[in-house]
Amino acid sequence: MVEVIKDYPVVFEKAVDGYGIYVPFLDGCVSYGDTFEEGVKNIKEALTLHLSGMIDYDEVVPEFDFEEIRKNLAENKFLVFIEPDRTLLKGLLKKGKVKRINITIDEYLLEYTDLRVKELNTTRSALIESGLRAILN
Repeated sequence: MVEVIKDYPVVFEKAVDGYGIYVPFLDGCVSYGDTFEEGVKNIKEALTLHLSGMIDYDEVVPEFDFEEIRKNLAENKFLVFIEPDRTLLKGLLKKGKVKRINITIDEYLLEYTDLRVKELNTTRSALIESGLRAILN
C-alpha cells in the first residue's frame, strides 16, 4: 500500500470571491474557501475524509507526479502541500483489537437504535462505532 500519511500537492485556484481547491490525482477531492486560511482548513478536512474512505474500502491511493502537476498549472492557480489529519488516519490504518464495554444509554434512544439496526441490517456495536467515527472525524 502507498504511504497515505504524507503531504499532498493541492491546487488552489483564485476566484473572485475566494478559492476553489482540489487534489489533482484524487477525483472528487475538492473544496472551497472564502479566504486562503479557510481553504486550507476545508481541503485538509476533505483530503482526510477522502483518504479515510479509500482506506475503509481498501482502495489504492495513487502516486502523484509533482512535476507533472506543477507544469500543468494555469496562471491563476498555485500549489500548496497539505497534510491530512495524521491522528485520524493512523487510527484507521491501525486495526486495534475489539474491546467489550458497558455503557448507560437512554431507553428510548436504545429502542430507536434497535429499530435502525434492524433496518440497516447491522449491529448495535457497528452502529455506535460508525457514529463515533463520523463524530470524531
